[in-house]
Amino acid sequence: MDEQKRLIDIIPRRLTGAGAVLLAGLGAIAGLIGLHFWAASAAVRFPKGTLAALKLSTAGSLAQWFSSLLLLAAAGTSLLVYSIRRQRTDDYQGHYRVWLWAALCWFLFATDVAVGLNRMLQQLLVQLTGTPLWKDGVLWWIVPYTVVFAALGSRLVLDMWPCRLAIAAFVMASAGYGVALLAGLGYLPEDVAGNAVAIHAGAIVLGHLLLFLAMLLQARFVVLDFEGLLPPRKPKAAKPKKNVLKKAAARAAEPGDEDLEGDLWRRVDAPQGTPQPVLRRAAAAPVFTPVEDEDDDVPNPTNRKLTKQEKRALRERLLRERAEREKKLSKW
Repeated sequence: MDEQKRLIDIIPRRLTGAGAVLLAGLGAIAGLIGLHFWAASAAVRFPKGTLAALKLSTAGSLAQWFSSLLLLAAAGTSLLVYSIRRQRTDDYQGHYRVWLWAALCWFLFATDVAVGLNRMLQQLLVQLTGTPLWKDGVLWWIVPYTVVFAALGSRLVLDMWPCRLAIAAFVMASAGYGVALLAGLGYLPEDVAGNAVAIHAGAIVLGHLLLFLAMLLQARFVVLDFEGLLPPRKPKAAKPKKNVLKKAAARAAEPGDEDLEGDLWRRVDAPQGTPQPVLRRAAAAPVFTPVEDEDDDVPNPTNRKLTKQEKRALRERLLRERAEREKKLSKW
């Protein structure tokens, strides 16, 4: 059991692994598009419907099967991210739950690609409302799908913000879905309108691939972050407020501020048991200036400068005490 790999071991730790996944996916998409054009040119040599699985727009084709696999892989990767992210102790708001919703959403999208839930929803809403809304009623499923993807995608971008590669892949996936939407609605230039089917299906599959890549890059970032293999983030320096800067500039412009340094109020932490800190005035350190005088050999028991009269009186007292001590010693 100790030799078996864990689920997070399938996540590539290096960017070369993610690059290999991207290159393999692009090669598969290129192969599907090539098979589509070959099936269109070779359809006259085979019975009708023989090469239907190779066409991009056919239900149950290889393209739809591959798209469903990509979305299922994205859902599984989102579950891995959720299982790791929920262990963080500083996520007090529970933002990690968005990955569970993401996994559920990608799973429903994979089911839709496999069985065509969007067409069923489109026909039901047209029958219930009695209006196609636009052309054959395609907007009945495009609008709710777009709203769900935009709402969920915005939350994912906020959580993926430290991993810029994952955000870039997710944005490109959104762009691929946008191109597929324009191609499906017929808003394409006339020079490429003949290949609208290939552009529509290819953009969708490419969007699924980039979505899976974004989930994979985010899973890699989360795993490396929890293993401590990422460089520590530099804390942002707090910007001082404008009024603080103005007061500091005004104080620096006033003359003689260096002489008043000891009169500034400083914050001193109070001892335990006191609820609030105490403000005390910081006293300036006493400054002693040496004075060349004949009485400098007299000891100074105080911290202030003695006058000449005080020094003379102190010397006389010391001499008197010395004479008394010598007299006592002579008696002994």
